[in-house]
Amino acid sequence: MKYSILIFSLLLFACSRSRSAACDAYGNPDSDKRENATSPTVVSDTISQISEVRISSVPLQKKKIQSEKIGEEVLVNSEDKDYQELQIKHSVEHLNELNQTVSYQSAQRTPLAQSQTQIEQELVLLGQLSPNSFEFHLNQYVAGKHNLNLISSLEKAAKMEPQHPEVVKQWAAYGIITENERLASKYLGEWFSQQADSQFILNYAMNMLNSVDENGALIVHAIEDTYSTFYLQILKGIRRDVKIISLELLQSEASRNKLSAEGWNLPSDKIIGPDFLEHFCDLNSTRNVSLSLTIPKEYFNELSPKLYLVGLTFVHSKASSFENFYRNELIWNEKWDKDFLWQLINNTSVQREKLSNYLPVLLLLHSVYVQEGNVSEKIELDPWINGIAKSSGKFEVIEKIMLDKE
Repeated sequence: MKYSILIFSLLLFACSRSRSAACDAYGNPDSDKRENATSPTVVSDTISQISEVRISSVPLQKKKIQSEKIGEEVLVNSEDKDYQELQIKHSVEHLNELNQTVSYQSAQRTPLAQSQTQIEQELVLLGQLSPNSFEFHLNQYVAGKHNLNLISSLEKAAKMEPQHPEVVKQWAAYGIITENERLASKYLGEWFSQQADSQFILNYAMNMLNSVDENGALIVHAIEDTYSTFYLQILKGIRRDVKIISLELLQSEASRNKLSAEGWNLPSDKIIGPDFLEHFCDLNSTRNVSLSLTIPKEYFNELSPKLYLVGLTFVHSKASSFENFYRNELIWNEKWDKDFLWQLINNTSVQREKLSNYLPVLLLLHSVYVQEGNVSEKIELDPWINGIAKSSGKFEVIEKIMLDKE
């Protein structure tokens, strides 16, 4: 799913480089050396000029949805078997198109009211045409958006096609929501075995988790980041201290109730969208909340003044200033798996837009090193920035900005 989520000008707010006491927690062996350094231009001044580079998630080209409505002349009770099979085919195709439309929503995770109504109407028709079919049971569960009361529909669908990708995906979500790690492990493993870019997805997720402070929380948006982070926690035991909050799974009342029971403050908003996220972050501002860069830009319109770039995330903070330079330096030098990242350079098969999410933090560090005259650190970063920029199709823009600042 492609989300062009945020032009780098948003980093005007995210890249504040105040050198506060917060850096002590991350270690600063060269603090004495840098005390007398000339204060560099704010990093965001550099990054805000990169108007063409975007922080994005998985770049799948959105398909134009062309719904084929079944006209009134189509009779549900037709005795013509072939004709009825055609009706069923059309109904299933329409449902798939509607579900795809919902999955591409960038302004909210909760389906738009019109889309949900159309899905429910189509389900009624499919229930009349083929009430015992795999497609009817599966779509009935999917339409519920992780409503655990509809689990019997998923069970019926799974008996017919247990390896179907959507069945696997929904069972994985069910295991996560119900905290059934055995079930989640099974289906998360199966889901990743079906993904072409599974190693890239997991490496990105690991670096995203390692961008979060100890015992912090990470908010993710859609399926890929949800499943990859939970996969690493549940199957690999990686960063289990991080609380993963998925906007996708928060469509489930069970997920919201679980969060509330854990002491999180939940907004009154019924729709999981930008307002919900803004209110959620404000209500839980003391919880050290980080947001994935892959969340669509629409969610950040009101939040941007409170967001600060840290690794592959934005940290939400109400503080008037926020130290993130030493955080990012530590993440880059000690916490990220750079060996795998280096292998991706010049690999045109990777998710190019998601790979470009590494550029903001590298540009932030590069700008500081240039301002401080730290030639050795700058030279070390140059091949990384150039390589990632080329692989993600951002080279010309990045090159211009780097030359202008040197």
